[in-house]
Amino acid sequence: ELAQLEADWKARTREKTEAAEYYVTAVIHAYKFLFDPSLDIQRNAYDPQFREICDIYNHSLENLLRIICTSSNFKPGSRHYLGDQDGGVEFDVVIEGRWPEQEFERFELVNDFEVSGIENNYHTFGLGVPLVAIRKAATENNSQFEKYYPPSLALPMTAFCEVLPNADPNSSTQRAVLRLFDPLERMAVTTATGKAPLESDLTVPLAYYLNDPLLNTEVFSTVALLNADVATEYFGFYMLEPYDPAKIPVVMVHGLWSNPVTWMKMFNDLRAHPAIRERYQFWFYMYPTGQPFWISAANMRRELADLRQDIDPEGQSRAMQEMILVGHSMGGLLSRMQTIESGHRFWQIVSDQPIDQIRGSTEVREEIRSLFYFEPDPAIARVITIASPHRGSSYANTITRWLSHQAFSLPKRLTASFSEFVDDNQSILRNTKHLTIPTSIDSLASESPFIETLATAQPNPATKFHNIYGNVKKSALFKKLGSSSPGDGVVSVSSAALPNAVSEIEVPAEHMEVHQHPETILEIKRILLDHITDSDPPAFTDHRLEPASHTDESK
Repeated sequence: ELAQLEADWKARTREKTEAAEYYVTAVIHAYKFLFDPSLDIQRNAYDPQFREICDIYNHSLENLLRIICTSSNFKPGSRHYLGDQDGGVEFDVVIEGRWPEQEFERFELVNDFEVSGIENNYHTFGLGVPLVAIRKAATENNSQFEKYYPPSLALPMTAFCEVLPNADPNSSTQRAVLRLFDPLERMAVTTATGKAPLESDLTVPLAYYLNDPLLNTEVFSTVALLNADVATEYFGFYMLEPYDPAKIPVVMVHGLWSNPVTWMKMFNDLRAHPAIRERYQFWFYMYPTGQPFWISAANMRRELADLRQDIDPEGQSRAMQEMILVGHSMGGLLSRMQTIESGHRFWQIVSDQPIDQIRGSTEVREEIRSLFYFEPDPAIARVITIASPHRGSSYANTITRWLSHQAFSLPKRLTASFSEFVDDNQSILRNTKHLTIPTSIDSLASESPFIETLATAQPNPATKFHNIYGNVKKSALFKKLGSSSPGDGVVSVSSAALPNAVSEIEVPAEHMEVHQHPETILEIKRILLDHITDSDPPAFTDHRLEPASHTDESK
């Protein structure tokens, strides 16, 4: 306690080096009181003194980190010494768990930030200091998963200082290890005297990441909507934590005029549930929302196959065979398209002739074939659709469709391929407008043949479907643009219904808020927990309670 008081005084007077030395002294003595086996009889977790010393440990370690984190040398694998030639403390910084190879740009303290924009803050109490770890940009030495991590990703970490027994009783240097734990993987450590819970914060690092100007929801979503070529490098699948072959992937697919940031409220709530965190991993799919949904669905199908080849080329992960897709609005249609067998239904929209008769370059022929002919993905166990226009939307009317033609710019590569295909196959095509001018608004119209075909297509019988839709009182603006029938303002209740769903609920929310509504999040939480119960437990080892290993002084 005296060391902490002296350290606080030194910190206030800007004597940082001396403050750090007193803080580390306070940490070491607090650690010895909390974990020295010789004090087992004296310790009482219900004694206010015990709780006070826990606070001294956390307060001193936090302020020590606040000083040394400003050093460019503070990183995993580094060694630090505080003291002089007469004695001091030497400690190594070690990262545990899933990020051993990762380089970090810097570390920030959770307590230095205040969360806004995310309703629920998930903070657990214990020993240690919650951190925000900011990853470095991609390098040539990164793993094959690097392309699936978004730029400027911020991760939750917890710093725990472990005091090591002195190998040399005559040495004046105390050895310690500053361990950085991933709280999503480890919730406690086991010491010589028992298990100690780690303090953690899952929400602040997420909010820190979302504060990146690049992720501005409205600006980025609008760019991706209006001009697909501008944001090409950002489209595809994203992971916010390392791939785990023992965890079931939950893939979240956003809707029109949106991006993966729209899922963060739900993601924050779902990830905080211990059982969901242990058994699931969350991925996000981003795509240009200005192009027809059936084209985006074909891209998603191809990119999902590429992802599997990258992370599980031998198909050894059992969890990968139980994938769950969650789609909002148009994202629900993309998700359903992954589960059906096309047959000849979609090709017959544009031609009565066999597709083998089409002419053109090999590349264009293969691209056209992939758009119209596909198989259901057997690895998709469930699909959850939210506010999806399964039978189209009256919002896609004459006015909005005309506006979309004026404003939306489809990928140049795609329009060039379609133009070449149409020019070479005029004789066998009966309807070219579906290949040359439609936008996502066109494809979502109630009379769209792709909507009609999707509505009658038979999905994989092994895949279970769940449906959530909104129903609110319409505003005058929504009535002018869309329909006065019951619905969420964009999609009517009759269009949002999914007959083959094993569960279906209605929530009182508008279209752009249905997936963020508490009832929706609770329903998805229920579905995920039920899926765990229905599935056989996968073979995996739970590493969350592994003991903190001591450094071998002989090496």
